[in-house]
Amino acid sequence: MKTIQENSYQKNVFVDFEEESKRLTIQATFLHQVELDILIRHGLKEHHDVLDIGCGQGFLAHLVSGYLTSGQIDGVDINAAFVQEAQQTFLSPNLRYHCSAILEYTPEKQYDFIYARLLFQHLKDPLTALLHLKQYLKPGGRICIIDVNDEWLFLEPSLPAFDRLVNASIDYQQKQGGNRLIAKALPNLLRNAGLGTPQLEIVPFSSDIAGMKLFLEVAISFRANYAYSDIHGLELYHSIKESILNASEPYFGLMGVSCISACNDQN
Repeated sequence: MKTIQENSYQKNVFVDFEEESKRLTIQATFLHQVELDILIRHGLKEHHDVLDIGCGQGFLAHLVSGYLTSGQIDGVDINAAFVQEAQQTFLSPNLRYHCSAILEYTPEKQYDFIYARLLFQHLKDPLTALLHLKQYLKPGGRICIIDVNDEWLFLEPSLPAFDRLVNASIDYQQKQGGNRLIAKALPNLLRNAGLGTPQLEIVPFSSDIAGMKLFLEVAISFRANYAYSDIHGLELYHSIKESILNASEPYFGLMGVSCISACNDQN
Protein backbone atom coordinates (compact mmCIF):
# COMPACT_ATOMS: atom_id res chain seq x y z
CA MET A 1 0.00 0.00 0.00
CA LYS A 2 1.34 3.42 -0.94
CA THR A 3 2.14 5.65 2.03
CA ILE A 4 0.11 8.85 2.24
CA GLN A 5 2.33 11.90 1.73
CA GLU A 6 0.59 13.88 4.45
CA ASN A 7 3.38 16.16 5.64
CA SER A 8 6.14 18.52 4.52
CA TYR A 9 8.95 16.65 6.29
CA GLN A 10 10.33 14.62 3.40
CA LYS A 11 13.91 13.80 2.43
CA ASN A 12 13.64 15.73 -0.81
CA VAL A 13 13.17 19.08 0.95
CA PHE A 14 16.73 18.85 2.33
CA VAL A 15 20.03 19.17 0.53
CA ASP A 16 21.64 16.64 2.89
CA PHE A 17 19.21 14.58 4.97
CA GLU A 18 22.04 12.90 6.88
CA GLU A 19 23.02 16.31 8.23
CA GLU A 20 19.40 16.88 9.26
CA SER A 21 19.44 13.53 11.11
CA LYS A 22 22.56 14.64 13.00
CA ARG A 23 20.86 17.93 13.91
CA LEU A 24 17.84 16.06 15.26
CA THR A 25 20.17 14.00 17.45
CA ILE A 26 21.79 17.15 18.87
CA GLN A 27 18.39 18.73 19.46
CA ALA A 28 16.93 15.66 21.14
CA THR A 29 19.99 15.10 23.33
CA PHE A 30 19.68 18.60 24.75
CA LEU A 31 15.88 18.84 24.99
CA HIS A 32 14.46 15.39 25.71
CA GLN A 33 14.46 15.75 29.52
CA VAL A 34 12.82 19.18 29.17
CA GLU A 35 10.19 17.62 26.92
CA LEU A 36 9.50 14.76 29.35
CA ASP A 37 8.93 17.32 32.11
CA ILE A 38 6.49 19.13 29.80
CA LEU A 39 4.54 15.93 29.18
CA ILE A 40 4.32 15.24 32.91
CA ARG A 41 3.04 18.77 33.55
CA HIS A 42 0.39 18.18 30.90
CA GLY A 43 -0.93 14.99 32.46
CA LEU A 44 1.35 12.06 31.61
CA LYS A 45 1.11 9.42 34.36
CA GLU A 46 3.29 6.41 35.14
CA HIS A 47 0.47 3.92 34.43
CA HIS A 48 -0.59 5.37 31.07
CA ASP A 49 -0.66 3.69 27.70
CA VAL A 50 1.05 6.26 25.47
CA LEU A 51 1.40 7.06 21.77
CA ASP A 52 4.36 9.08 20.48
CA ILE A 53 3.26 10.09 16.99
CA GLY A 54 6.19 11.25 14.89
CA CYS A 55 8.70 9.63 17.24
CA GLY A 56 11.73 10.14 14.97
CA GLN A 57 14.81 8.25 16.18
CA GLY A 58 13.13 7.35 19.48
CA PHE A 59 14.94 9.60 21.97
CA LEU A 60 11.87 10.85 23.82
CA ALA A 61 9.86 7.63 23.45
CA HIS A 62 12.66 5.75 25.18
CA LEU A 63 12.82 8.30 27.99
CA VAL A 64 9.05 8.09 28.46
CA SER A 65 9.24 4.29 28.55
CA GLY A 66 11.63 4.57 31.50
CA TYR A 67 9.22 6.91 33.30
CA LEU A 68 6.30 4.50 32.91
CA THR A 69 5.95 1.89 35.63
CA SER A 70 3.02 -0.14 34.35
CA GLY A 71 2.16 1.64 31.11
CA GLN A 72 3.18 0.89 27.54
CA ILE A 73 4.31 3.23 24.76
CA ASP A 74 4.09 2.97 20.97
CA GLY A 75 6.40 5.12 18.84
CA VAL A 76 5.21 5.79 15.30
CA ASP A 77 7.06 7.53 12.47
CA ILE A 78 6.65 7.72 8.70
CA ASN A 79 10.43 7.59 8.14
CA ALA A 80 11.54 3.96 7.92
CA ALA A 81 15.20 4.84 8.53
CA PHE A 82 14.30 6.65 11.75
CA VAL A 83 12.21 3.70 12.94
CA GLN A 84 15.03 1.26 12.16
CA GLU A 85 17.50 3.44 14.07
CA ALA A 86 15.13 3.64 17.03
CA GLN A 87 14.66 -0.14 17.06
CA GLN A 88 18.42 -0.66 17.08
CA THR A 89 19.27 2.03 19.63
CA PHE A 90 16.40 2.67 22.04
CA LEU A 91 14.81 -0.53 23.29
CA SER A 92 12.62 -1.17 26.32
CA PRO A 93 10.25 -4.03 27.21
CA ASN A 94 7.30 -1.61 27.25
CA LEU A 95 8.22 0.21 24.01
CA ARG A 96 7.25 -0.77 20.47
CA TYR A 97 7.95 1.05 17.21
CA HIS A 98 5.85 1.20 14.06
CA CYS A 99 6.56 2.69 10.64
CA SER A 100 3.39 4.41 9.46
CA ALA A 101 1.86 7.65 8.29
CA ILE A 102 -0.57 9.14 10.81
CA LEU A 103 -3.71 8.47 8.80
CA GLU A 104 -2.63 4.88 8.13
CA TYR A 105 -1.95 4.09 11.79
CA THR A 106 -4.97 2.15 13.09
CA PRO A 107 -4.09 0.38 16.36
CA GLU A 108 -6.45 -2.08 17.99
CA LYS A 109 -6.39 -0.10 21.23
CA GLN A 110 -6.89 3.34 22.71
CA TYR A 111 -4.37 5.45 24.61
CA ASP A 112 -4.45 7.44 27.82
CA PHE A 113 -1.96 9.98 26.47
CA ILE A 114 -0.95 10.92 22.93
CA TYR A 115 1.80 13.41 22.18
CA ALA A 116 3.41 14.92 19.09
CA ARG A 117 6.56 17.03 19.20
CA LEU A 118 7.49 19.34 16.31
CA LEU A 119 5.22 17.36 13.99
CA PHE A 120 2.10 19.47 13.44
CA GLN A 121 4.09 22.24 11.73
CA HIS A 122 4.65 19.74 8.90
CA LEU A 123 1.10 18.44 8.47
CA LYS A 124 -0.84 19.43 5.37
CA ASP A 125 -4.17 18.77 7.10
CA PRO A 126 -3.67 19.04 10.88
CA LEU A 127 -7.38 18.92 11.72
CA THR A 128 -7.87 15.62 9.90
CA ALA A 129 -4.82 14.27 11.73
CA LEU A 130 -6.26 15.36 15.08
CA LEU A 131 -9.63 13.80 14.34
CA HIS A 132 -7.90 10.56 13.37
CA LEU A 133 -5.82 10.50 16.56
CA LYS A 134 -8.87 11.30 18.70
CA GLN A 135 -10.38 7.95 17.67
CA TYR A 136 -7.56 6.26 19.59
CA LEU A 137 -7.72 8.47 22.68
CA LYS A 138 -9.60 7.04 25.65
CA PRO A 139 -12.44 9.08 27.17
CA GLY A 140 -10.66 11.34 29.66
CA GLY A 141 -7.35 10.86 27.85
CA ARG A 142 -5.16 13.79 26.80
CA ILE A 143 -3.34 14.81 23.65
CA CYS A 144 -0.30 17.08 23.96
CA ILE A 145 1.33 18.95 21.08
CA ILE A 146 4.76 20.60 21.31
CA ASP A 147 5.43 22.94 18.38
CA VAL A 148 6.53 26.37 17.23
CA ASN A 149 5.48 29.76 15.93
CA ASP A 150 8.37 31.45 14.15
CA GLU A 151 6.92 34.83 15.12
CA TRP A 152 8.34 33.97 18.57
CA LEU A 153 11.87 33.57 17.19
CA PHE A 154 14.18 36.57 17.27
CA LEU A 155 17.75 37.76 17.56
CA GLU A 156 18.80 40.91 19.47
CA PRO A 157 20.29 43.04 18.10
CA SER A 158 18.57 42.18 14.84
CA LEU A 159 20.59 40.79 11.95
CA PRO A 160 19.10 41.12 8.44
CA ALA A 161 20.67 37.85 7.24
CA PHE A 162 19.12 35.98 10.21
CA ASP A 163 15.69 37.43 9.43
CA ARG A 164 16.11 36.58 5.76
CA LEU A 165 16.85 32.93 6.49
CA VAL A 166 13.95 32.63 8.95
CA ASN A 167 11.46 34.25 6.56
CA ALA A 168 12.68 32.21 3.59
CA SER A 169 12.22 28.99 5.55
CA ILE A 170 8.69 29.98 6.58
CA ASP A 171 7.79 30.52 2.92
CA TYR A 172 9.58 27.38 1.74
CA GLN A 173 7.93 25.10 4.30
CA GLN A 174 4.53 26.61 3.46
CA LYS A 175 5.08 25.74 -0.21
CA GLN A 176 5.73 22.14 0.89
CA GLY A 177 2.42 22.08 2.78
CA GLY A 178 3.70 22.92 6.26
CA ASN A 179 3.17 25.83 8.64
CA ARG A 180 5.92 27.25 10.85
CA LEU A 181 3.31 29.45 12.57
CA ILE A 182 1.22 26.43 13.61
CA ALA A 183 1.34 27.07 17.36
CA LYS A 184 -1.12 29.96 17.24
CA ALA A 185 -3.60 27.80 15.32
CA LEU A 186 -3.47 24.86 17.73
CA PRO A 187 -6.02 26.05 20.36
CA ASN A 188 -8.79 26.32 17.76
CA LEU A 189 -7.68 23.12 16.04
CA LEU A 190 -8.07 21.23 19.31
CA ARG A 191 -11.49 22.80 19.90
CA ASN A 192 -12.62 22.04 16.34
CA ALA A 193 -11.57 18.42 16.87
CA GLY A 194 -14.05 18.25 19.77
CA LEU A 195 -11.46 18.23 22.52
CA GLY A 196 -11.81 20.16 25.78
CA THR A 197 -10.44 23.51 26.88
CA PRO A 198 -6.74 23.65 25.96
CA GLN A 199 -4.02 23.94 28.60
CA LEU A 200 -1.22 26.11 27.18
CA GLU A 201 2.31 27.10 28.17
CA ILE A 202 5.19 28.72 26.31
CA VAL A 203 8.65 27.33 27.11
CA PRO A 204 11.64 29.56 26.28
CA PHE A 205 14.67 28.18 24.46
CA SER A 206 17.37 30.84 24.42
CA SER A 207 21.04 31.40 23.73
CA ASP A 208 21.50 32.08 27.45
CA ILE A 209 20.13 28.61 28.24
CA ALA A 210 21.91 26.65 25.51
CA GLY A 211 24.80 28.85 24.45
CA MET A 212 24.70 30.69 21.14
CA LYS A 213 26.33 27.94 19.06
CA LEU A 214 23.78 25.31 20.13
CA PHE A 215 20.93 27.82 19.84
CA LEU A 216 21.83 28.46 16.20
CA GLU A 217 22.24 24.72 15.56
CA VAL A 218 18.79 23.92 16.91
CA ALA A 219 16.88 27.01 15.79
CA ILE A 220 18.14 27.77 12.29
CA SER A 221 20.78 25.36 10.92
CA PHE A 222 18.14 23.06 9.39
CA ARG A 223 16.80 26.05 7.44
CA ALA A 224 20.14 26.30 5.66
CA ASN A 225 19.76 22.65 4.63
CA TYR A 226 16.48 23.26 2.80
CA ALA A 227 16.59 22.70 -0.97
CA TYR A 228 15.83 26.32 -1.82
CA SER A 229 15.68 27.45 -5.42
CA ASP A 230 16.24 31.14 -4.66
CA ILE A 231 18.58 31.28 -1.65
CA HIS A 232 22.03 29.87 -0.85
CA GLY A 233 21.11 28.56 2.57
CA LEU A 234 24.39 27.06 3.75
CA GLU A 235 26.39 30.07 2.65
CA LEU A 236 23.96 32.39 4.41
CA TYR A 237 23.98 30.28 7.59
CA HIS A 238 27.77 30.28 7.85
CA SER A 239 27.77 34.04 7.34
CA ILE A 240 25.20 34.44 10.13
CA LYS A 241 27.12 32.14 12.47
CA GLU A 242 30.40 33.94 11.86
CA SER A 243 28.84 37.37 12.37
CA ILE A 244 27.21 36.37 15.66
CA LEU A 245 30.00 34.32 17.23
CA ASN A 246 32.69 36.87 16.33
CA ALA A 247 30.72 40.00 17.26
CA SER A 248 32.32 42.44 19.68
CA GLU A 249 29.02 42.76 21.56
CA PRO A 250 27.01 39.67 22.52
CA TYR A 251 23.84 38.68 20.70
CA PHE A 252 20.77 37.20 22.39
CA GLY A 253 18.54 34.67 20.66
CA LEU A 254 15.14 33.40 21.81
CA MET A 255 12.67 30.86 20.50
CA GLY A 256 9.34 30.27 22.21
CA VAL A 257 8.12 26.65 22.12
CA SER A 258 4.37 26.13 22.49
CA CYS A 259 3.11 23.22 24.60
CA ILE A 260 -0.65 22.69 24.40
CA SER A 261 -2.85 19.84 25.54
CA ALA A 262 -6.54 19.05 25.74
CA CYS A 263 -8.74 16.31 27.15
CA ASN A 264 -11.07 13.96 25.33
CA ASP A 265 -14.21 14.73 27.30
CA GLN A 266 -16.36 12.46 25.17
CA ASN A 267 -17.98 9.71 27.20
